[in-house]
Amino acid sequence: MEQEEFLIRKVLSGEQAAFRKIVDLHKNYVFSIILNIVKDRQEAENIAQETFMAVYSSLKNYRGQGFRSWIGKIAVHKSIDWTRKKKREREGLLSYLQNIESIGQGTEPLLEEKVLKEEEIRKLHALLLQLPSKYRDILEKYFIQSMNYKEIAEVEGISVRTVESRLYRGKKLLREAWKEE
Repeated sequence: MEQEEFLIRKVLSGEQAAFRKIVDLHKNYVFSIILNIVKDRQEAENIAQETFMAVYSSLKNYRGQGFRSWIGKIAVHKSIDWTRKKKREREGLLSYLQNIESIGQGTEPLLEEKVLKEEEIRKLHALLLQLPSKYRDILEKYFIQSMNYKEIAEVEGISVRTVESRLYRGKKLLREAWKEE
C-alpha cells in the first residue's frame, strides 16, 4: 500500500518509470478481470492497455483509498464498454446484412429469390459471428464500416500488413465455412 502511494506521487510528479512499476504490479490482476468478462485473450490485452491508459490519465483524481479496487473498477467499466460496443457492431452488421437485399438493379425480386437471399444473409451473418474476433473485426471494419487498411491499422493498433493478412485470411475462412454449409 505504501509502495503504491509512493509510486502514485512519483507518477504525478512526472516520473514515467514509476507508472511502469504500477502496471507491473497490477497487470495480471487487471488482465484476469477483463478476460473473465470478454472471454477473448487478444481483446483482453487491448482492453488492459486501454485500462492502464485510463488509470494514467485519471490518476490525479484518485482519492487515496483502495488503489487495487479502483483499478479493478476501471477494468470492469472498460470491459463492459467493449461488450456493449461489440453488441452494437453485431446489431449493425445484422441490419446491414438484412438490407443488402435492397441493393440491386432496381427490380423487385421474385418472392422465391427474396426468401433465398434472406436465408443466405442469415447464413453469412452466422458464419461471420463464428470467425475468430481478430478476423471478424477486420472484415466488419473493411466491408461494413468502409474503413481503409490504414484506418483499421490505427484503430486496431496493428500494422497495415497485419490488416492485409487478417483480411485475406478472414475472407478465406469465410469462403471455406460457406462451402462447408
